[in-house]
Amino acid sequence: MRAEVEIVFTWRRERDPRDYEVIEGPRSGLSGDALMALSPSSVETDRIVAKGKCLDRYQPLDEFPDLWARFAKITNREGVVEFVRAYGPLTREGLRGKGEIIEDILREAESMRRQIVGDRLYAQIDIGQLSVRPGNLRDALWLQYSKAKSEGRANRCRQCGRLFAKGPNAGRRRDAIFCSVECKDKFKSLARSQKP
Repeated sequence: MRAEVEIVFTWRRERDPRDYEVIEGPRSGLSGDALMALSPSSVETDRIVAKGKCLDRYQPLDEFPDLWARFAKITNREGVVEFVRAYGPLTREGLRGKGEIIEDILREAESMRRQIVGDRLYAQIDIGQLSVRPGNLRDALWLQYSKAKSEGRANRCRQCGRLFAKGPNAGRRRDAIFCSVECKDKFKSLARSQKP
């Protein structure tokens, strides 16, 4: 018998997505990979900060069963800002006015794309059921992704290698091996062109 995993999670976000602002840190003269390689404490970095005007409670993992896949698609600063405005900050510090370091969120999304799972888990085991209560949105995203992966609902595209959600509520069939029709067509076209 396979144990059912329940992720119980309530989070907060600004009612108005415009109530997040980007605060730019002083420029250190570094950019790109050199800036990304530094620890947050070694350079002041850009943050996205909630104004704290009106925080609404919601259940992001219930409302968005593929939220982990949306998070894993973040590859740039604009994607971070868009994600935080839509779903709220990732940590309690982000809720308390300190804000989220944009580069940290980019690293976390990259880790998820590479399937490097963090080590944060708070769980309670009951008869046949594991109930998990993450402490923040970042941990909840990792749990949602891990659950989807273990249930076969997370996959890598055979053509482009992108991580994508499949199954109910994801817009891709449960047995999908491509992230999009375009990738499927490209894969088949390349296979036909390589036949003798």
